Parts: sequence; C-alpha cells; structure tokens
Amino acid sequence: MDWTEQYDHVLCQEILVLEPFKAKKRSVARSQIWDKIANNLNSLQHPQFRVTKRSVRERYTLLSAKFRAKMRDEEKASGIDTDLSDVKKALEEIVEREAVVEETAQNDKKKVDSAKAAEMRYRALENLGGWMRWRMKQHQDQNVEEVLVTRWHIFEKRTISCREENGRNAATEAATGG
Repeated sequence: MDWTEQYDHVLCQEILVLEPFKAKKRSVARSQIWDKIANNLNSLQHPQFRVTKRSVRERYTLLSAKFRAKMRDEEKASGIDTDLSDVKKALEEIVEREAVVEETAQNDKKKVDSAKAAEMRYRALENLGGWMRWRMKQHQDQNVEEVLVTRWHIFEKRTISCREENGRNAATEAATGG
C-alpha cells in the first residue's frame, strides 16, 4: 500500500484516539492496541486501507522519526517558523503525549527504586541491630561496647571492653604479686 498524506492523517487520528504508547513497550496490551488500530483502519470505506498491525506500527515509527528530526533541525536554525500540515500537527501532539507518558514512567520507576533502596537499608540496619542484641546477650556479665541502634543511624557509646578490663586486671595482679 502506498501511504499518502490522507492515509497518514487518518492513521495519526486513530493513534491519538487509542494512544498505544500508554501501554508498556513490547507488551501484549500494546500489541493489541496496534492490532485494534489496524482493524479500525481496514474497516474504513473512505479512504480504503489494507494494513497489518506491523505496517501501521512501522509507518508511525517512520513518521515520528522524520518529524523529530525535522523539529530538531528547525530548532537549530533559529527564527524559522513554518506552518504545519494536519499530519504534522497530529504528529506533534502524539510525540508530546508520548514524551509525557515516558517521563511519568521514568519518574515512577525512580520512586519505586528509591523506596526499595530505603527498605533494603532499613532491613540491613534491623539485621545489624539484631546481631548487636545477640552479642550483648552473649556477654551480659562482661563490660562490652554498648551500641545503640536506631532506624537510620548507629551511635556508639564507649565503655571499657572486656579485653581492656582483663588486661588491667592481669597488670594489677602482677604488680601486687597476686
């Protein structure tokens, strides 16, 4: 099938309605949306379409790539203001919506990742606190470094460790002759 501007315009309008970019890339849901777009286009009487979901997806990819390249070139050449055709206006809107969806997805992923990292830090400190409590139970009768563990920070309070105390006791016994 030869794509004309009229075909491209109808394709862009259908993409704006169904918004396939809202589904995750390479997912079944996105594939179903592209299939639905192809079926909707094939059911039209005027203009007559004979397309598959692959041809529709590839045509959109080609149109958006050309549009983005053209917009980059126009931004570099400052002061150029061109009138956009209906297809270009529709592509501009599609590209903007797609960018918003991608940005939102990235922000959501960052939030989830930071929440997971905070949870991992918290669990690591919980494990450390449990180890410290176990260690203190093992040496209850001896003077050991006392460690206070809070949710995010570790504070140390120094006391005489059992090794230092044992060393002093041995030195005292040697000096007194006992």
